[in-house]
Amino acid sequence: MIAPPTPIRRPALRYYGGGWTRACWTVSHFPAHDNYLEPCFGAGSILFRKSLAKLETVNDIDGRVTNFFTVLREQPAALVAGIQLTPWAEDEFASCLLPAGDPLEDARRFFFSCWASVRG
Repeated sequence: MIAPPTPIRRPALRYYGGGWTRACWTVSHFPAHDNYLEPCFGAGSILFRKSLAKLETVNDIDGRVTNFFTVLREQPAALVAGIQLTPWAEDEFASCLLPAGDPLEDARRFFFSCWASVRG
């Protein structure tokens, strides 16, 4: 296994059932491994708190999760800029529950809906 480059202080998303608070405990029970599979990725709390493996595979039934992490990887500056300009308002939250049809805007909306609620 390869050590992660920097420790992560908080999850990218506040995701219901994400496991961030118990991730270190969970990871402490992992055996040494070269491959890692996470079928219910969510916010990736377990993956991002464990040591890197040679092969890591993740999946999630919610396409918004996949889109968010794809946009975060491919357009991080644009996503962060959009998030920083997002007003924390009830009307904004309501609009973020609807799809925009643009991957970048959908990722921003998903991020906001996760952090502005408990529902994720």
